[in-house]
Amino acid sequence: MERFLSLIVAVLFCLGAWEMISYVTLLPGVWPVVLEFRNYCLSNSFAVDMLYSWSRILMSFVLSVSIGLVFGLISGYGGFVGDVVLRTGDLFRPVPAISFLPVVSLIFTNINLCILVVILIGGVFPIFVSVSTGLRNVSSVRLIRVGESFCAVKRQLFWKIKVPLALKALSIGVQTSSGTIWTVLVTAEMLSGKGGLGYKTWESYTLLNYPGVMVGMILIGISGYVLNVVVGMLFRKLFGGFYVE
Repeated sequence: MERFLSLIVAVLFCLGAWEMISYVTLLPGVWPVVLEFRNYCLSNSFAVDMLYSWSRILMSFVLSVSIGLVFGLISGYGGFVGDVVLRTGDLFRPVPAISFLPVVSLIFTNINLCILVVILIGGVFPIFVSVSTGLRNVSSVRLIRVGESFCAVKRQLFWKIKVPLALKALSIGVQTSSGTIWTVLVTAEMLSGKGGLGYKTWESYTLLNYPGVMVGMILIGISGYVLNVVVGMLFRKLFGGFYVE
């Protein structure tokens, strides 16, 4: 109940600040945006744009979690191969994901596939870094020594002690990734001009439809919040107390 109340207060605060700013700037007020929101939701393009964006997000997010987890485990395990994977990730991690779009477009001719790959790149690194760092920085030396006293080998220490202790790091990486992929998606859709909420927002801006810009931003924010809530519920069910809010 308290979380729901805080959400209501946050929404009311944003609406109040928005309406006040609209009086002294060119920003459209709340009511024109509400009307544009209604018209857009009743149009055919609403379902098409939502389908474009959500299909791209869900596919890339599942792949990001899978690939980031696998390479994070390899890197966190250590050894020569783990160090090679870690250094390779360090080389590409500082590069903004959206800057890969021209390179990816030279490899794949399908624009939807290009967008999917770029979102995937943006979503992989938060999970990869969180898992790898969490495994390499496991601080419970006492548990590791207890495992060693029972003659546990490195592989057993890794899977039985380090991995469970690193689940919190994984949850943080997943939360970060779920926000990052929306940022990359919107930018990629703006540049590609191939449907989606990002394309709808940019198209409204080029047509000077500023209420439409606000509608696009609101829908992106709601979609990102819904994804974060669903991911949180899923991870709490799977990992219980290991999930970090």
